[in-house]
Amino acid sequence: MKIHDLSLFEVLVQVNHANSFSKAAIKLGVAPSVVSKKITQLENNLSLSLFHRTTRSVSLTEEGRKVLAVAERVLAEVKALEISSRTTRSPEELSGVLRISTISTYVNSRLVTIIKKFCQLHPHIRFEFVLTNSFINLADENIDVAVRICKSRKITGQFFKLEENKLIFCASPEFLNLHGEITTLEALTEFKLIYLQSHGAEKFKFSKKSIKNHFEKSAVQANSGDVLNHFAMHGLGVALRTKWDIDKYLAEGKLIEIKVDDYLESTSSVYALYQDIAYLPKRTKIFLKFLKQEYDQLNRQ
Repeated sequence: MKIHDLSLFEVLVQVNHANSFSKAAIKLGVAPSVVSKKITQLENNLSLSLFHRTTRSVSLTEEGRKVLAVAERVLAEVKALEISSRTTRSPEELSGVLRISTISTYVNSRLVTIIKKFCQLHPHIRFEFVLTNSFINLADENIDVAVRICKSRKITGQFFKLEENKLIFCASPEFLNLHGEITTLEALTEFKLIYLQSHGAEKFKFSKKSIKNHFEKSAVQANSGDVLNHFAMHGLGVALRTKWDIDKYLAEGKLIEIKVDDYLESTSSVYALYQDIAYLPKRTKIFLKFLKQEYDQLNRQ
């Protein structure tokens, strides 16, 4: 005896419930002839008569009742297996919460696309963000990964570098059309500068002077990079910005990089900080590996 088609059992169960081939056919959405054919096929496979047949109804034989009990049990087990396969995750599938600490501008400029990719690969992972650039105790605050913009000597614990915190000068196309090409630091300092207050002490490679020393006039100072970006795009002056924060605007042509005969030495970088790797959950280890791969690719561009 071989039964390869579970639909034979399904038809048997429906005919028993309806006590009729035609009513079972309606329930199953098939023609009565299909129901009759499947019952006959099942009987032939088992070499048993499963139903007493009359012109008005059908009823199970003793053998039919035994087969029905087996059919109901098999169908129930198959259904349970299907439900289990939908709800049980494989050992390789990640789940749980990843708590990330960083600043909002870096999430918007860099991390949002990376995290979107990670979520597509691991849909059962949920992210929580703690937005700050302050150095906090990762264990005390239950932080899995902190992304910090700083000098490496300020970091304690385990970390790896994501990218340089490169500073560049830029302006809107309208501003440059009005004032012409700017190729020297001397010419650049003739304009008012839009910059973060924290960047005032940054020094040039060759002149050895700081931003504050070179630019006596400022158009706008703020502690928000997003505010400065919009002033620059509106043509208020030359802006000193972190490259990662304006890559999107450079690509869209809303800002244009200005390269002169001197440049600012990079004194800080972007780092990923984490707790002792030996005790990290699997999801955190895999996220850190993914983060490193994404930045390796980004830095090669």
